[in-house]
Amino acid sequence: MNVDANLGQLENAQLVRRADDAERAYQFKHALVQDTAYQSLLRQERKHLHRIVGEALEGVYPGQLDENAALLAQHFAEADERDKAIAYARRAARHFLARYAFEEAVHQLETALTWVEPDPSSESYLALIEEAGDANRSLRKGERTLALYQQAIDLWSHRGAADRWNVMRLHRKIIQTVIDVKWAVGVDLMRRANRIGKASRASLEAELKSMQGAPPRAEMAEALTVLSMSAWRLPSAPDWDAAERFALAAVAMAEQMSDPGILSRALDALASVYDGRGRLREHLQIALRRLALTQGAEFDDVREKIDALRGVGMAHMYLGEYAQALPPLRDAENLAEGIQAIDLQTSAMGIQAQCLFRLDRWDEVLEVEKKWRVLEQHYSRERVGVT
Repeated sequence: MNVDANLGQLENAQLVRRADDAERAYQFKHALVQDTAYQSLLRQERKHLHRIVGEALEGVYPGQLDENAALLAQHFAEADERDKAIAYARRAARHFLARYAFEEAVHQLETALTWVEPDPSSESYLALIEEAGDANRSLRKGERTLALYQQAIDLWSHRGAADRWNVMRLHRKIIQTVIDVKWAVGVDLMRRANRIGKASRASLEAELKSMQGAPPRAEMAEALTVLSMSAWRLPSAPDWDAAERFALAAVAMAEQMSDPGILSRALDALASVYDGRGRLREHLQIALRRLALTQGAEFDDVREKIDALRGVGMAHMYLGEYAQALPPLRDAENLAEGIQAIDLQTSAMGIQAQCLFRLDRWDEVLEVEKKWRVLEQHYSRERVGVT
């Protein structure tokens, strides 16, 4: 077969055109021509061609599999090689999440869920459900996130006590999701979310109680942190004693580990308690300690860095140190914009506006409000957060 001659004939007939001279790539000039050509193939022929194309892409671009993962997933799905398709979809989602392309990541994982045969015995299937929940949580899609986490919990729970850590992690993520969406969703969803969060909190507390005296583990520290936050964020009347007890235990446990991210989140919980109890100087001290931790060269969680900056700005504001609050808040806003963390961006902007108001810098207050309104117009209430 003379490929060049055939392509030349198609090009002369105005059916295809060269898309990229460097890659010698061609594309159909009209989608209808492409659809007609595709539909003229028998199903087995289409599957065979998709497999050939997928394998060719793997061979030609072995160093660019992450960049081509979404395309590879589609080709192998059409070839009925579902395991490879799902593996590439998960790889594509990780690639997109690393670049803060949350919508694309959600699309990859939700599509992969339509390809997979439900199999509670498959850990990769359960991991896929949880990853889809994590991606939806990045977009603050609370209802879908909670449904996926609950589905994963139900499946893990049927596998026995050996998987208790997976169940604990999912209960923690449910509580975090409920905290994230509070006051940013409708009343009906908030009521359902509160019921789900209350059940997960009870399960998490029971698990931790049964582990008293056990060696420290990352998931235990994370659970203590989220229980501290939930003790004052979720009930109608905050339980500050419980919140402080959990936060101190989380910090003590996190200090025994080498993960600065876990310690940062535990310090955030403790700072929140001191804020709520009016211990404002202690609040600032903990916030500054957390910020120093996140500024280390090895710290790679950008969202955590942003929240630490925002926390220091907020701590200064509560002490009436409005001018000192503005630099970290502006840094937080700029970093949040870069990773599309809309909730953190609007939160940093809101605290800035309060500081500028108290400094009588009205023109700047109006500029912040203008930017805020633009974000409200472009993103959902859940994603923007409380305004």
